[in-house]
Amino acid sequence: MSRKLFVIDDEMDICDFVRDVAEDLHFDVTATSKPVEFPGMYSALFDCIVMDLSMPEMDGIEMIRFLGDNKSVAALVLISGFDKGILGTAERLARDRGLNVLGALSKPIMIDDLETLLDQVVANEDNDNAANIEAPSYPSQGSDQFPSAEELRMAIRDGEIIPYFQPRVNACDGTIAGVETLARWAHPIKGMIPPSMFIVLAEENDLIDDLTDAIVEKALDICVEWKDAGLIIEISVNFSARTLADLDLPDLLAAKVRSYGLDPSQIVVEVTESSVVSDLDDSTDVLVRLRMKGFGISIDDFGTGFSSMQQLQNLPFTEIKVDQSFVSRAVEDPEALAIVETTIDLGKKLGLTVVGEGVEDQQTWDLMDKSGCDQIQGYFSARPMPGDKLLQWVEDSKG
Repeated sequence: MSRKLFVIDDEMDICDFVRDVAEDLHFDVTATSKPVEFPGMYSALFDCIVMDLSMPEMDGIEMIRFLGDNKSVAALVLISGFDKGILGTAERLARDRGLNVLGALSKPIMIDDLETLLDQVVANEDNDNAANIEAPSYPSQGSDQFPSAEELRMAIRDGEIIPYFQPRVNACDGTIAGVETLARWAHPIKGMIPPSMFIVLAEENDLIDDLTDAIVEKALDICVEWKDAGLIIEISVNFSARTLADLDLPDLLAAKVRSYGLDPSQIVVEVTESSVVSDLDDSTDVLVRLRMKGFGISIDDFGTGFSSMQQLQNLPFTEIKVDQSFVSRAVEDPEALAIVETTIDLGKKLGLTVVGEGVEDQQTWDLMDKSGCDQIQGYFSARPMPGDKLLQWVEDSKG
């Protein structure tokens, strides 16, 4: 089946140029130079949309809004004669609206650059087809098949919520430095259910504390197994805003960790900036006491909020994680690179361990290492895995 591409630019010469390149890559191309025709010609069947930003009557930003409202899953390529600052802002806006942005190209467009982006459509489709052979397609929230709060409550009770672990490795040599604990739901009938389908469900139905407790218990169990096998590493666990508002958390967590024969210094409490800001007084109280008891404190998704600098000054963080939305674009996007480098420099000056998230290729790894990042986390080094697979992964990575 041919892949469908839609191109819209008020200059017909550009439409013809994109059409020629795309057809050479076996795309079935639809094109128009009249922006007002876009809503009527749009179809959810398009695999890729190439659009100009600056057009009369309906510009690219309005089209991005339209695509976001229609929950388009098409790969999006933005083109413009504007400077890279405007292109970069439009690209981020499109991603914030949930769109799949392949990249942005400045005019005049180079054939090689356009081919590289369109090749990603082919590669992503092939990967999706391969993944669909093994992975089930999950229903949307609100459908009868979507997990209910009662199902989740029973899953927590019956031990179906299990931890997976994604390694964090030292940027200088790739050796393991720690792991982030990620929740998975091992449903006996539906298979492995991703966290996107149950974390919000837990938060909305007063189950997030129980879910966190279940993950912490199992993670500590596995941590003891690793320790007995000679592997002693940091293990980070995500805590929600609600959990951080529990003033008893520091004492309870410290007692639990020590009951397993472990030391709080091995555990990193990972929080997002938004979870801290939601109840700043109680969060500050809890985080300071956790730090006093020896726990590490990590701020995740750094740079995506509005008061990051203030929180770094006011709260006792030991680690900062550079958000993957910046890291993944740092090689190609000078503005993203500037944010990454500034964040790394800030973290180092504050004496924090700096972790780069979302590293998915060697070029990005090398850039993060060169920029002074301490640790790397992402699919390039390792995907999340069950606890019993980690020891073998560590052995294999030594080779």
